[in-house]
Amino acid sequence: MTENVHPMRPNGRPDAVPAFGLLVVDDHRLMRRALELWCQDRGFAAWIVADGASALEIYRSHQREIDLIVLDVNMPGMSGPEILGSLRRINPDAVFCFMTAGSAVFSEHQLRSLGPLRVLRKPLQFDELNAVIMGLLNDGARTPERRKAVGF
Repeated sequence: MTENVHPMRPNGRPDAVPAFGLLVVDDHRLMRRALELWCQDRGFAAWIVADGASALEIYRSHQREIDLIVLDVNMPGMSGPEILGSLRRINPDAVFCFMTAGSAVFSEHQLRSLGPLRVLRKPLQFDELNAVIMGLLNDGARTPERRKAVGF
């Protein structure tokens, strides 16, 4: 289920170039809404979706605009690690974090072995997510086209 096919743009201007692009995949409606508002407040482009199929559809169309993927670990249908496997077939260098409230299926070690920037704990601490994003911005871990477009 895709909730935000057209990403939010800074100041509501469709021509504005956001400083950062974020794809969020979480099956909990309230978490998606909280992340949507948080991204909007910071002027980030955000695609907020509820399932793996929607995430793959969005990523195929917008991977050049997406700087970070945030995947919930435990979801009906495809789990976060399963979605990651499919995303990596599109782009092996996709940059991502996991979010989890704890998992009976995946251990912390298993999640970290997949190479996330961070495993974020729920309830989500937005300052921790912000630190990940600021680290990416400061490290220049984005395509040359994206850095040029946003002035980095």
